Amino acid sequence: MMSGKFGNVGVLDLRETKEEAIKGISKIGNVGVVLTRQGGSHLLHQISIGNIGVVVEVEEGYELFLEDLQITRAYLEGLEHPLKATTTSVVTFDRDVTKEMIQQCIADIQYYGQVNIPEELRGSIQTRMTDRGGNIHGYNDEDIKTITKKGTFRLSKSYLENLDQEIHMEVKGVLYIEDDVDEASLQRMSSLSVKGVIELRSRLEPIVTTLLTSKSTVLELIPDDYYVVPKTLKLRDQQLSFWKHKKLFTEKPIFFGKDVARERLVTTITNIKSSSYIVGSSEIEDVLYELADDLETEILAIDNDFIVVDGKEEWDDKAIQGVDEGTSIIINGSLTLAEDVQKETVKTLGPIYLFGKMYVNSGMKLVVKQKLDVDHGSIRTEKNDEGTGNIGVLRI
Repeated sequence: MMSGKFGNVGVLDLRETKEEAIKGISKIGNVGVVLTRQGGSHLLHQISIGNIGVVVEVEEGYELFLEDLQITRAYLEGLEHPLKATTTSVVTFDRDVTKEMIQQCIADIQYYGQVNIPEELRGSIQTRMTDRGGNIHGYNDEDIKTITKKGTFRLSKSYLENLDQEIHMEVKGVLYIEDDVDEASLQRMSSLSVKGVIELRSRLEPIVTTLLTSKSTVLELIPDDYYVVPKTLKLRDQQLSFWKHKKLFTEKPIFFGKDVARERLVTTITNIKSSSYIVGSSEIEDVLYELADDLETEILAIDNDFIVVDGKEEWDDKAIQGVDEGTSIIINGSLTLAEDVQKETVKTLGPIYLFGKMYVNSGMKLVVKQKLDVDHGSIRTEKNDEGTGNIGVLRI
């Protein structure tokens, strides 16, 4: 049985999954493509998953293509049986394919992505295709120039302006569209296929939507008038003047120092849109709630000292004894309590705000739970329960 928490997943494969296998999974982030067998989509309701791009039911007897499929004369001549396929990426028919070959060698192609076909073969090919939410693009004599990117790619205005011809772009991963990109520069693209996530400004959503040929794309919109904060932000009172009249957009924590006065705060930052959490003193707690756009943004009012665990740390009993009594602990990464840690030592700590993972022995678990002020993470007794970051394909 698989267990733990997983980050964003490109392809979640549930075709061979039984219900018992998913009971230990606490959460999965955004998923580009979910693969299920026929009648297997009910499993999705038993897993906590973020946004889903597309759900693909793979019928029995159909070959699945997650990567691009190039259909040429040689490919069709090499088939032992008429092709029955389910495709989630780009399918391109070469010009050397004939109508007779299509009729003899292709039984059915269920397509979720883009299909590129010679215009003169459109009628013959479409009779062998089943639309599952994809898009058919006809081409003539001119070549189709396709640019493929994998992983993380940042698309800038200068990149688009340096293109020598119109392109089709395919991205497998995360596409960041930079702030300087405008509608005019995006028109250098004929189409766009993204298996994963696009992060873009709200003003570009209409044109990007028209360019998209993939149905498995998750759009993360950044409001046009917000300043993007790409990393953890720690602000003291004297630094607030830089942020005057600014709206902040972030996926990282924001820490307001104890010296930040409510009078200064109400006259500087105007809005905060955060998918993470915000830390400040109880004096400014109500102001932070007013600044936060989203109700689910966690506001932590902490007046005492606190320690932030970002990476992987292990504390023994002596290390905890060295922490001032009542100090709060904020866990973003993972914290392991060594075997020698005593219950009475843990009780000297202040509240624990858990956003990541803690590893403790079974006898310590209840004591730690009693210290939790926020529990958005997990407490494990075995290291093999550790969660996983972003992954391409997850088979359960």
